[in-house]
Amino acid sequence: MCGHYAPTKPDACDEEGAVPVHNKTTANFCDWFRPDPGAFDGRAQQAENEARRKLSALFGADAESSAKASGTGEKDSLLDAAESLFKK
Repeated sequence: MCGHYAPTKPDACDEEGAVPVHNKTTANFCDWFRPDPGAFDGRAQQAENEARRKLSALFGADAESSAKASGTGEKDSLLDAAESLFKK
């Protein structure tokens, strides 16, 4: 990652004159690029994963994941739920 990388900035760069990179899958060039070996912080990634896990648990995404893992897809479970509404 670049030493000027700033994910909170609109163009993800803290250099004022940097040209935004729109297509990040192709080669691009930046005059201000400076490799930063300490840019990746594994603790931040762990914190993000933990927050996502808590969100999933809060909103019941774990139930969806387990249904998908057990072979019943989301489409099937939604269809079953809709059919159960109209059963007499």
